[in-house]
Amino acid sequence: MTKAGNGVWEVTIGPLPPGSYRYNFNVNGVSVIDPRSPAISESNNNVWSLVHVPGAAFMDTSDGPHGAVAAVTYYSTALQKFRRMHVYTPPGYELGSGKFPVFYLLHGAGDADDSWTSVGRAGFIMDNLIAAKKATPMIVVMPAGHTSQTTGGRGAAPGAAADEFEQDFVKDVMPYVEKTYRVLADRPHRAIAGLSMGGSQTLNIATSHLDQFTYVGVFSSGLIGMFGGSPGRGPAPAPGAPAAAPPASPIAPNPAWEQQHLSALDNAATKKGLKLFWFATGSEDGLMPTTKATVELFKKHGFSPAFKESSAGTPGRTGATTSTSSRRTCSSSVAHSISWRTRQESGCRCRPRRIGLTFVLPPFPPFVTVLQPITYGHAIGYAMVRPVTGRRGHVLCA
Repeated sequence: MTKAGNGVWEVTIGPLPPGSYRYNFNVNGVSVIDPRSPAISESNNNVWSLVHVPGAAFMDTSDGPHGAVAAVTYYSTALQKFRRMHVYTPPGYELGSGKFPVFYLLHGAGDADDSWTSVGRAGFIMDNLIAAKKATPMIVVMPAGHTSQTTGGRGAAPGAAADEFEQDFVKDVMPYVEKTYRVLADRPHRAIAGLSMGGSQTLNIATSHLDQFTYVGVFSSGLIGMFGGSPGRGPAPAPGAPAAAPPASPIAPNPAWEQQHLSALDNAATKKGLKLFWFATGSEDGLMPTTKATVELFKKHGFSPAFKESSAGTPGRTGATTSTSSRRTCSSSVAHSISWRTRQESGCRCRPRRIGLTFVLPPFPPFVTVLQPITYGHAIGYAMVRPVTGRRGHVLCA
C-alpha cells in the first residue's frame, strides 16, 4: 500500500473477474476484518470481510422477485446441542400455501452454513434461475457441515462406524425442515448435493438413504479418504506452474466403505428411482483421481453416474475463488450445485468486464508485509508473515 497526502494508506487491485471475494487485513500479524464495511462472510472458525464484483448475470442482484434466507436455530438431539442452518425460501413463499421441492446443499471444509448465501450468493442465484425458468421454485437447506469448530468436526472418514454430521442430518435437520416448512416430503421432490467435504458427506448420506433422494450431486469431491493411493487435494500449483501429473496407475481403494455400504450399493430397487447422479471436478483439482475412482466404484455396482470434467481448471470454493492463477473458471460452484437440479449446466455467463477495487486504511503501527502464497481448500490467498520495525505496508488477504 502507499500513503496518500491525507495520511491514508491505500492500494488498488484488479481488474478482478466478477464474483464475491472474502478478504481481511493483516496488521502486525493479526488478521482483522475491514472496520468500514458491514459485509461479512462466516467460515467454521473465522469471519471475513466480503466484497462483490458485479458482472456475472447469474449471481448479480436482479430487478425482480426475491426469495428470503433465514438463519434457523434448532436443537440437535444427535449431538446434544443447539445448531444453526440457513434456509432459502423462493419468492412468494410467505404469501402462498403450496408445497415445494427441497434441496439440501452441503458446504466444503472450513466453511459454515452461512457460506453458501454470503460468499456463494446462493439466494441471488436461485432468484435468477427461478426468474429465468431454469429452476423450479424450491426450498434450499444449507446446514452446518462441521460438528465442532475444530478440524476434527467434519464428520467421520469413509468406513468409520459413526458420522456425527450424518446422524444430525438424518435425525434432526431433515425432520425439522419437513415439519417446519411446506416441502414435498417424498423422494421425487428431494435432492442433495455438496462441494468438497460436503460432496463426501453427500455420498455417505445418499448411499445409506438412497430411497429418500432422486437427485444427487457431488462437486470437486468423491469418497475422500477411501482410496489409499489418492494424493488428496494438496496445494495448488504456483501461478504459471504446470499442473501435477496424474497418477501412473489407478489408485487403490480401501474396501471398508464399500463393504459397509454393500447392501445399499447393490439394492436394485432404490437405483430405479434415482434420476440424476452427477459428479463434476476441475481438471487440475488434486482430488480428480478420487473423483474418477469414486465414479468407477459406483459404476461397478450398477449405477450410471454422469461425470463432468471442467477443462478450465478447479472450481472455486463456495462462490468465486480468489486464486491468483489464470486457471480459474468463471462459473460459481453454487451455480453448478443448484442448476443440476433441473438437468441444466450453468456454464460461465460472465460478461467480459473487469473491475478494479481500491481499499483504504488509516495509518497503522510500522510493519512490512511479505507476500507468500498459501493454500486453503480450492483457492490461493496471500498472507503477511512477519513485522519489521520502521517500515509500513498493508496487504489484502483474499
